[in-house]
Amino acid sequence: MSTTNTDVDEPYDEKRISSTLCDGSDNEERVARTRELLVKELPDVTAGEGQFSDLDMAIRTIEALLTTNEDIFDRCKRLFIPLPSYTAFQESQTFARHKFDVVKVWSHGPPTTTQMVVFMEREVKLFNLGLLFNLPTGLDIFQPEREKHGFIDYRSLLRTSLMLHDDIILPYFDNLKVHLEKIQVCLGEIDAWLMDTASNIHYLETTFDVELDPKGTNMPKSNWCRCGDHVNSDTCGLCGQIYQKHKTGRGTTLRYCPEGFEVGSDTFCCDKLYQQLGNYSIQGKYEATFDISRESDREQLKMLSEFLSKQHTLAQTQSNFNWGEW
Repeated sequence: MSTTNTDVDEPYDEKRISSTLCDGSDNEERVARTRELLVKELPDVTAGEGQFSDLDMAIRTIEALLTTNEDIFDRCKRLFIPLPSYTAFQESQTFARHKFDVVKVWSHGPPTTTQMVVFMEREVKLFNLGLLFNLPTGLDIFQPEREKHGFIDYRSLLRTSLMLHDDIILPYFDNLKVHLEKIQVCLGEIDAWLMDTASNIHYLETTFDVELDPKGTNMPKSNWCRCGDHVNSDTCGLCGQIYQKHKTGRGTTLRYCPEGFEVGSDTFCCDKLYQQLGNYSIQGKYEATFDISRESDREQLKMLSEFLSKQHTLAQTQSNFNWGEW
């Protein structure tokens, strides 16, 4: 006589559950057996991870996680810069951010003018958004609805899961909570990376009383290029010739357009975006580069800015005084 060990865990199998429902056994037993198989399919959530013992608390916790995740993702979308290849969000999604790390100061003329500008540089990073597109094993007993980006509509999933039997609903919510917490970590990493430039932006805006454009929508291209990192095949936005054909001269290290093309400036026009922080009409030559991600460079830049401002004011006062005498 053979015996069957009903304590042995059996893997979830949709066909096997269907056959259980049609094997002619007692209806209550069939329903109980199906629920048992569904519960076994859910991964164990240990007490240390916070098993739910109360349905009301479970729903409140899930809704709070959904709200937090939505807030984080809304912030990420506001900072999202679509690349030329972007058509829709993918499971492996490249995010871009604009950095404001490098401030350069240089003089040109005559008449001698000293400019201070911050360059905006684009940086990209690949993030895995798979958790927003796919349900893990055990939570996928429902066919989830999708939001417009293709992400799973987790609020709809929460409403649907409320139909689950008491034997299943709390273990299901245990696993849903763990899954949503993993999504929160994923979105938090993206948010932190995108917001990492906020400190520099705040420093520049408060120090120089300017308003920066993190997306670079309204920022001009540099006509006075001192990047120092061009290759010979880079194209000039002013004359259309490659960088290699631009020659130095006129007593400076600037590269000039080969045909003397003039539109305000005939120097090589970099495609790097910039924001002017200061423009000073003073005597003397000033050349400096600051990395404002370093506190020491921030302090030095602020001191130089204050010095140049005083010199500019002094020069303007002296000029007005001379004109008044004349």
